[in-house]
Amino acid sequence: MQDWMLSNRLFGRYLRNYVEGNEIPTRVKAGTVTLLWAVIALSAVFMTTNTVIRIILIVIAVGVTTHLLTMRPRGHTSPLPRQASGQLESQLQT
Repeated sequence: MQDWMLSNRLFGRYLRNYVEGNEIPTRVKAGTVTLLWAVIALSAVFMTTNTVIRIILIVIAVGVTTHLLTMRPRGHTSPLPRQASGQLESQLQT
């Protein structure tokens, strides 16, 4: 099943990028979040009348949305400020 999903012509590339920790394009993130919320909303409205289940669906959607929007590529580090970078280089040379 995993091989089929990763080699699927429609979404395999996106799954491979996620699994490998590559950056996900903003357009893909936006589409994913839109589809996620559409499915969660439809499920909450038409598939259950249980308030607890609806709350759980919303919490899951918030968690997945937060995860997707805050993802950074693996190995990504924020650049050092210029001054700190220069100090670090001079310390390494001594």
